[in-house]
Amino acid sequence: LADGDVAGAVADATRAAELSPHDADAWKLWGDALVVQRKREAALEKYNEALRYAPHWAALKQARDVTAKPQS
Repeated sequence: LADGDVAGAVADATRAAELSPHDADAWKLWGDALVVQRKREAALEKYNEALRYAPHWAALKQARDVTAKPQS
């Protein structure tokens, strides 16, 4: 994702979540990539899944909260 390969990041995160479904990092990466693709609702689902496994992760909570804000 940092290199601008959004599709690759989605593919990597999807695979990582399949291999390790309780890995919050995979779910957050997937959410981050979906935000870049402007898929807010899907990103929120991924962030919420990540929060199930890392409920105290401040950066994850912030990403979810920013994404959840109504768009103006």
